[in-house]
Amino acid sequence: MLTTEVLLSHNLCCPHDPRLMTSIFAFKDSIRRLYNCQDIGMDIESLRLQHTSFGFEVETDILTHPWDDTLDLFKGIDPAYYVYVVFPPVNDPEEGIYESFEALPELRTFFDLQDFNVKLNSSRIGHRKSTVGRYFFQSDVDVDPMEEIGVAPEPKVFQSKQEQQREAARLKINTLPAELTNGQKTSITAAQDQVHRAAIEEEAFINKEEKRVSESDYYVLQQAFAGGDNRSGPPVDLCMRLLLATQREDGLYKSPLLEKFVTSHFYHYQISGAVGIILKLYGQIDAEALLLATDYLQHPQANMVREAAAQLKDICLHGAILADETGFGKTKQTLLAAVLHSILYMEKDKEGNECHKPVLLVVPPTLISQWLVEIHDHWPCLIPILSYDDSAFRMTDLSVIPAGAMKKFPNVEFLPERLRYIFDKHNKKARQAIIITSYATHRQRTGRVEESQVPGKPYETRTVWTTPFKRKFSLLLADEAQKVKNPETNTWAVLRVHDFPKIILATASPMFNAAKDLIGLVGLLWPAARKALLSYLDKHPEDVETHEEIQDIGTEDMATVLPDLDPISPIRIELLNAQTLKGMFRRRENSLHLRVAARFRDMLDVISIQRSQGSTLPNASGEPISLKPLFKKVTYKTATVSLPPIEELEYQIWHRASADEFAAEVKKQKAQKRGDVLSPDGPVPANNQHPTQAQRSFMAAPGALHKLGIANFATKMARLNAVMESVKGDTYVRSIRDWRERGLDAHFIYDLTRGEGVPSAQTADSLIIYLTQGSPVLRLVFQELLTVKALDRVNKAAYGHHQKLIVGETTPANAFYLQQVLRACLIDARVFHADLSHQAKTKMVDLFNDEYSTLRVLIMLYDVGAVGLNLHKACNRVVIASLPRSRAQESQLAGRALRITSEFPLTVVRRVTPNSHDQFRGVRQAEKAALQLAANAREPSIAQLLVNLLNEFQKDVDQFHLLSDSEKVRVTVPVEDKPKSPSKDRNKNTTPIKKEVASASTPTKNKKPKVFELQASPNPSKSRNLRDRTRKSAYDESGDDDGLFFRTKDPEYIDTGGESSDDEYDLMEAGLSEPDATSAEDDDYLEDEQDDEDEDEKDEEDDGDTSNVDVSLLDDKPNDITRHRQTLLKQAPGKVRTETDLAEEDSLVLGLRLLYNKINGLELLHLEKSIHIHYKQFPKKTVARVKKLKQPNEENQAKAREKGL
Repeated sequence: MLTTEVLLSHNLCCPHDPRLMTSIFAFKDSIRRLYNCQDIGMDIESLRLQHTSFGFEVETDILTHPWDDTLDLFKGIDPAYYVYVVFPPVNDPEEGIYESFEALPELRTFFDLQDFNVKLNSSRIGHRKSTVGRYFFQSDVDVDPMEEIGVAPEPKVFQSKQEQQREAARLKINTLPAELTNGQKTSITAAQDQVHRAAIEEEAFINKEEKRVSESDYYVLQQAFAGGDNRSGPPVDLCMRLLLATQREDGLYKSPLLEKFVTSHFYHYQISGAVGIILKLYGQIDAEALLLATDYLQHPQANMVREAAAQLKDICLHGAILADETGFGKTKQTLLAAVLHSILYMEKDKEGNECHKPVLLVVPPTLISQWLVEIHDHWPCLIPILSYDDSAFRMTDLSVIPAGAMKKFPNVEFLPERLRYIFDKHNKKARQAIIITSYATHRQRTGRVEESQVPGKPYETRTVWTTPFKRKFSLLLADEAQKVKNPETNTWAVLRVHDFPKIILATASPMFNAAKDLIGLVGLLWPAARKALLSYLDKHPEDVETHEEIQDIGTEDMATVLPDLDPISPIRIELLNAQTLKGMFRRRENSLHLRVAARFRDMLDVISIQRSQGSTLPNASGEPISLKPLFKKVTYKTATVSLPPIEELEYQIWHRASADEFAAEVKKQKAQKRGDVLSPDGPVPANNQHPTQAQRSFMAAPGALHKLGIANFATKMARLNAVMESVKGDTYVRSIRDWRERGLDAHFIYDLTRGEGVPSAQTADSLIIYLTQGSPVLRLVFQELLTVKALDRVNKAAYGHHQKLIVGETTPANAFYLQQVLRACLIDARVFHADLSHQAKTKMVDLFNDEYSTLRVLIMLYDVGAVGLNLHKACNRVVIASLPRSRAQESQLAGRALRITSEFPLTVVRRVTPNSHDQFRGVRQAEKAALQLAANAREPSIAQLLVNLLNEFQKDVDQFHLLSDSEKVRVTVPVEDKPKSPSKDRNKNTTPIKKEVASASTPTKNKKPKVFELQASPNPSKSRNLRDRTRKSAYDESGDDDGLFFRTKDPEYIDTGGESSDDEYDLMEAGLSEPDATSAEDDDYLEDEQDDEDEDEKDEEDDGDTSNVDVSLLDDKPNDITRHRQTLLKQAPGKVRTETDLAEEDSLVLGLRLLYNKINGLELLHLEKSIHIHYKQFPKKTVARVKKLKQPNEENQAKAREKGL
């Protein structure tokens, strides 16, 4: 056993057998990484090997000793020996100290690092087929079936107790050298104990000196995504009077007016929210209809209802978005609005007869049972009818519409006779019917494909969506409406052609993935709103000029027009113009954030009810009512979890291989001509148009991004993926399902991934330690389990918090890995995955909500079940293991553990590993979030906070510019893809360095990002911290609303049988098959489970925009701290920011990114993202060689431009 010993430090065992190393340089590098020499600024001066030979103490200087002779010594001496190391400080901390690019013995199975390139060793990996075969290819595999949701883990027996004792003795840490004096031994032992205790204290990862957010700033931050009080709804006191609501002892309200319709009780904001929705649907409330339906016409309080109704008015849009934060009870609000709608809705046929129509409720399949229970228990006036086929509902007395009946409509003969009243417009009972279905099922059952003539082109036809259910429903209720945010999908198109008279879209994330998602939702509401606007202008020609003025302004600042308009003027409907909104994202000038800030705030004020913890409710008869006392606070923290140098080396090798693969694919994609690009999901649509922008912008190389994501989670997972690929397998959903069915566990991962020199696991400790190495996620999760006392006896009263943990993850394979390692530790952890039936999901939720159950960790995939569930009864801490593609996904997941009835405040811990793929993910998410935050940037409180953040950041900028080190920064301007025109190149005689220095104080527009490199400056990663030194639309806009373009292949999914909810590339390489939409057997459960499965896959890495991803040829990038310093350098010193600066795009973007950092507890600011990272564990000669090989000269750059590369 090799042990190194240094005074006042640990006795450390070398993690790799030196007998497997081919040079002294590889051995020296292993010791450097063992002691983290690079970061603390020291190197090796001497290496002395001390051992016993023939009874004599022998000491050898192995730096000068031939390595072959040293290997002979290692092979012949006793297993216990010492290598004494002397570490002097290095002269230049920035200079790399590593010398060898030899693959570690453990990694030779996986990599060939010859010629300075990172390549997979396919031949050696392929030798593991026999190991894989033991698990997959044997015919006698017999796995005992277990419950669908799993059971608590049981201890695994490795060997006999005597063998375990011998193993423990063999692995025991060596004692101190005998020649040390007692004083030296005591000093070393005391120092080791102190280091050990300090390391445990530091292991929390989260910065203990983090800045506290003030009370006022906290609630402003809560409104940053939700907007101001203009969206808080109508005056709450008037809403109470309208429904004659009275307060109970528990603080909730009940409405005697609606006692025949609902038995549920409400919070005041829920009542005002429902009334606010109705006002947007109808503009005003018909008090007489309300009193008549409730038998209150002659009631003594009838006049109170009439007076309140007379004062409640809004713009009649025929639609609304309910966008309250998670936990506000949107289910109750939408159902209350549906009841009021069923009372107020009035439509007559051509003969003047009153028409009665049902309500359509579309929800994700996992929420169907939840809605059914709520309606059945508390809403006696509504008759739930299921248009969905699932065995879970077949044994109930619930009314179900068969799939064939929906597909044969309008022939009602196929409907059960007792349900034919639903579509009988002269039957009053139809008003009470609420048909519940899922998005995919409703598309499949009600959508029809037809050939239609192209307007203005009599000899051309197009394939369009139609439906026989056009205007057959009086109201569409869409829960989790972000599922239909993309106008390019068939589901959106089918809903659009229904031509619903009224629409309510409920979502906590109207801008789920990006700001433009809101346009898809508004596009569903715009046709009815547009009709209302045109009708108003016909009756009020005096307002046509003002309307035209708004049209002319388009997406620019409307501050000169809107303040003079009545807040409820129908002219404001023009803000919803779908075509104008689309144009915002088509324009090429660099002012998108300003356009969003100018347009979205006013549009959201018109169309939405949106409240947060920081909102206040208007009150016509008194002071506004704050919502602050109702909710527990939520705190976002960022845990920085670094990898020890030895583990970081392996990670960087995996990252480099996958990043090269990604960069090559992106460059290839960019080189293709527009007309040659095909949708990744299949051919061009049937109408032979060019691919849409959404199709063209699909992320290239999803397989490479998948590999980056799993390597970032755990390097052992990257090894497993490589092994599976070597046998024509993968680590996607279908494979994970097979692993679960076979009962594969952590030992399976161990067997397939252990490299050369790694013995088989003989104890549980060795298995867990092995699988934890290279996984920053597991390190954090273990620490969080200790933080919440998950392994202690349940005593929330003593601890002041719950004792369970929710972990959010993007990749199903990573979730499987985390589950198996935790279960190997005898910690009951389970994955909430797509294959679970609805009953199983409900059972798992109930089990997790039981604070005394064994289930301690629930691993959630962001797009599978992370919406609509209540998980707050036994958990108030959420870990974001891997950053999702948008912050809305984090919020949705966190909202599962924060409801209005939560017992404790919520803490959300986001895991970030420095100098890793998290840099790319983090900047990507921040870019999207900044555009979403821009929607509310004009709110006075938020604007003031932005100014304050800019001025605080300016202090750091000024301080950095005062440092002499800033003069040593070399700025490299990348070659433009296209030559500049002579008229625009005013400084063509200026050197690149001078040009950038000149632009440091002058904001520039329409320039490509600059690439910066620090030549020489103090080591930014050097730290005195103890732990740092010791730790291990395709819809028709012509005005003809008879149909939408049909896509034979949606941009969102492979076949028409299922789809995901995003407009970005779904990771379908797994060979997932989906149900045929034309199949005679209709199994909605399987179809929707397939949709969930797709969402399992597509959340991994699917950002659609590669235009600003740095995939430059120079693939060694600055580290995270250096990136932050580059951001400081790019800002001009000496500025004092005011609100006028927010009228500049660059200043606004900077302020929004700072706001995003403050919300998430981030310190470093990165404005640019790159797929490559700083490969600091690579030897300096290798990095220099790579730079020389990959950095093109001017001649090659010119040739590349000519070829479009």
